[in-house]
Amino acid sequence: MDEIINDTQQEPNEKSDTRKKKKNILIILKFVIVGIVAALVIGFGDNSILRSCKETSAANRLRKEKEEYEQKISDTKEEINKFKEDKSQLEHQAREEYLMRKENEDVFIIE
Repeated sequence: MDEIINDTQQEPNEKSDTRKKKKNILIILKFVIVGIVAALVIGFGDNSILRSCKETSAANRLRKEKEEYEQKISDTKEEINKFKEDKSQLEHQAREEYLMRKENEDVFIIE
């Protein structure tokens, strides 16, 4: 009789243990699935971290280029003003950089 009571008492515990194990496995599986979906959305979605980093990098590169071009424009404007004020400076620049010459003048290039 004791054996029957022990067997019946163990069965519900075993069933509850297997139910708990199954429940735990389902909970873990749900977390894994949610984690995978979240990783895919974060990594490959429209507003992904990868895309955001690339766009930030491109924006920084374009800002630097813009600053460089603005500096070149500023330097060129200064040079234009300098040439407007001093025509001899313009003539000097034309002769040195573009190898221009006056009429009846010979230019010798020494390298």
